[in-house]
Amino acid sequence: MHINILMGRTALYQVSRFYELQDVPVLFGTEACAEDLNDCALGRTLDRLFDAGPKKVLGAASLRSVLREDVAFRVVHADTTSWTLKGVFETSAERDEALWVTRGYSRDHRPDLKQFNHGLVVNI
Repeated sequence: MHINILMGRTALYQVSRFYELQDVPVLFGTEACAEDLNDCALGRTLDRLFDAGPKKVLGAASLRSVLREDVAFRVVHADTTSWTLKGVFETSAERDEALWVTRGYSRDHRPDLKQFNHGLVVNI
């Protein structure tokens, strides 16, 4: 889903169509195909990520990637970006394991809309 978001944000029900134009085995290192990446499978995956704790999963995946690729670094920085939400979303608490839905500084200059922040780890 991150690849899809970075490449243009196709709706969840159309993600398998997005991957029809990609080399799925090269991207994921498996025998997967575009049809495997359908909205039902992605929805189940999102449920499992939520149950496991998204912050824990992101941290573990980042650390594993760094160790697997033997990346040398001295300092780790975290950067975030905000994503505006449209529709009916309840606000949540910062301590929530899922996305923290709130209002605040908006890069879209729309403080009236709810948003969530998403982090990215970079090394120097």
